[in-house]
Amino acid sequence: MRGPHFLPVLLLSMLAFFSGAPAAWAQQDTASVQDAATAVPDALPDPLEITIRLRSLTDSAALAERQIVSLTDTEALIADLELARRRQVELQQMVISLGEAEFVRADRIARVRNQALAEDGRLALLDERASERLIALGQLRSEWVQRQRFWLQWQAALRADAEFALFEPEITQALERIEAVRRQLAGSLPEVLDIQREIQALRLETSQITEQASSALAGRREALLQRDQPALLTPAFLDQLRQDRDAEWRPATAVQGEGYLVFLQENAVLLALHALLVLFLALIARRLRRRTALAAGWSEVLQHPWAAALFASTALVAQQYAFAPPLLEVMAWGLLAGAGVVLARLLVASQPLRLMVYCFSVFYPLFLLAEALWVPPSLFQLGLAVIAATGLAFFLVLTRRSARIEGERAHARWVIRFGATMWAVVLVAEVIGFHRLARWVIHVAVTSALVLFVVGFLVIVARGLIWTLLHVEVEGRFRVVRTVGVPIAERLLQMVQVVLVMGAVLALLNIWELAPSPLEAWTLITGLGFTVAGAHVTIGRILFALLLVYLAVFGSWVVRTFVSSEVVPRWDVDRGVGDSITSVVHYLAIAIGVLVALGALGVHLQNIAIVAGALSVGIGFGLQNVVNNFVSGIILLFERPVRVGDTVVIGGEWGTIRKIGLRSTRVETFDRSEMIVPNGDLVSEKVTNWTLSNPISRLALPVGVAYGSPVGRVMQILRESAPVHSAVLDEPQPQALFIGFGDSALDFELRVWVRELHHRLEVKSLILEEMDRRFREEGIEIPFPQRDLHLRSLDPAIIEALRRTDGERLEAADSPRFEGG
Repeated sequence: MRGPHFLPVLLLSMLAFFSGAPAAWAQQDTASVQDAATAVPDALPDPLEITIRLRSLTDSAALAERQIVSLTDTEALIADLELARRRQVELQQMVISLGEAEFVRADRIARVRNQALAEDGRLALLDERASERLIALGQLRSEWVQRQRFWLQWQAALRADAEFALFEPEITQALERIEAVRRQLAGSLPEVLDIQREIQALRLETSQITEQASSALAGRREALLQRDQPALLTPAFLDQLRQDRDAEWRPATAVQGEGYLVFLQENAVLLALHALLVLFLALIARRLRRRTALAAGWSEVLQHPWAAALFASTALVAQQYAFAPPLLEVMAWGLLAGAGVVLARLLVASQPLRLMVYCFSVFYPLFLLAEALWVPPSLFQLGLAVIAATGLAFFLVLTRRSARIEGERAHARWVIRFGATMWAVVLVAEVIGFHRLARWVIHVAVTSALVLFVVGFLVIVARGLIWTLLHVEVEGRFRVVRTVGVPIAERLLQMVQVVLVMGAVLALLNIWELAPSPLEAWTLITGLGFTVAGAHVTIGRILFALLLVYLAVFGSWVVRTFVSSEVVPRWDVDRGVGDSITSVVHYLAIAIGVLVALGALGVHLQNIAIVAGALSVGIGFGLQNVVNNFVSGIILLFERPVRVGDTVVIGGEWGTIRKIGLRSTRVETFDRSEMIVPNGDLVSEKVTNWTLSNPISRLALPVGVAYGSPVGRVMQILRESAPVHSAVLDEPQPQALFIGFGDSALDFELRVWVRELHHRLEVKSLILEEMDRRFREEGIEIPFPQRDLHLRSLDPAIIEALRRTDGERLEAADSPRFEGG
């Protein structure tokens, strides 16, 4: 706090120094004239130019006089200064009213401080305007001092000339014109200086008010922990109660009409905008009420458009008002409480929680009214103790009731317990004489609950607006809205919830007096950080970097979805081209987002270049395969030898391409297992792609029949068995071929063309089934393979067993020969 107060003192000292500026300048000018008369002349123009020089001087003097008149026209400055005086008086009255009050909330002190800071900013601008005028007048003075010096030197040089009398009238006229300008300059300075002095005095008073408010805020915590009233029902308390009863109570001091009139005058524009905002939101809500097929809670809000509009506008605009008189604040809280009761009846499902909202909505405006009317402390203490005891009993009943209700949510029970705890703390504080602490607890608890209620209400409103925008006519025009509308709505709602929760946390820090204001709390939190490699990394930079990365990922997802939903179908773009475009856009967006995020963290490009150099060394030693797969992935995206959805054979394994990444490709096999194939293998190894340019494939079915079967009939049966499935193409025609003579059968082959690859197994099964049926009908045998076995050196027991089994005699004992399957 030293800087803002040191500056006004320094400026006042400078003004005190310059207060004698006109007289000092006059003395300095006299000395300059004397010095000019005796100075060695500079290079001077020809005497015959004196008429032209005089004419130019006269024009410059006229222009300077107009400038002086413009600079000394202080009517606007005086008017702004008068407004500043009135605002200063209001600030002083606020400070006096805060000093007279027995208890002052921290938010009212903070408003006085913020208003004083804002006033200091306005006075700084006013001071700058006055300083600019003084600087301009000083520049004019220096310019005309130089002009006077020039003409004096010229006069001294011409005195030695025999024809001096011829030029003397022009010289005299020029010096008189210069003197007139300088007199006008000297006469204009005091008024502007006086204005600047008064501005500095006002700034000094404003700085003192700021210091007082800051000191009051800093000392509140110690003051709250000090006993300020006698313990309840003690002799000291009863004596004070009798004194307060007998003393003259003058609540009218809190209801001064002048303060309310000033407030209405200063906030007339904001009040008008507030009313227009209520009207606008109510009309919008009435119009949206027709679209009731929306998110849960949104239609309930729209059932009472005026209450919703009044609550939303008041919650959003209330902090923009200047320091409001107490009774006007009571009225504002009454309107907010009334609208909140209407909305709570619709939005709060828990009945005990609704009763709690009703209780505080009635109590808190009355509590503020008692503060505004300056109820005597002893009466206030006794009344709050009675109300706290009643509230504690009531909330204990609500706690038991909520515990007996099936399906009651846990957060509702915790909120009710929090309310009971608040009343217990207030009761104990009032009994032992900590009256200020009890009032502070009530303010903090109620305003915290209001912040949470506002956040919940705004979440419902945000969800309803997002879903309403999602269901407008644009959904029918753009396929991408139908495709990504729900995910985008969910992500936007998540972002809104994050922003609202962060705002609520900052507001709660201010309410609990852990930070002077939400903005200062945000500045303090985001300013925390550490230094790494010469770069100072703060929490604010980290959050901003994370936001950039999230936006990059989110934007990449939106663009990829748009290309897949709009560009590819409408422009008849090949699916592989679309996949390549989306992949490149994705990785490019991620790379740009990461680079920008690193820049936001304070990492310079030269440091990134160093990291890239280290990576290149790593690539040379151990990351060759990674880089190879990365480059191969880029080749796959652009050359597209395989595409997503293609059926391929890799290393003897059949599968379908599901995803082509920059490092690897995911292949789903026919048994639903997933195979991860490095992109380098797809580029360098042999890969069979069954669907690269054509989904049609040929199916060859070999079959053998017994020797002696009619070849022509067999081929006819094969041709007739081919069109058993609709996937078999008529063109090219199925082919039945006699391949050759096998060891135990005549070999045939049926070749058919299948429309889609995924029909191959089904077509093969049906055709083979049809072949078997027709061969059975025609009596054509499909033989078993036959082999001749030559047995040597058999055990006699085996030979005897074979002889008994077959009933045959072996022809030769050394090398018996027999036929068998």
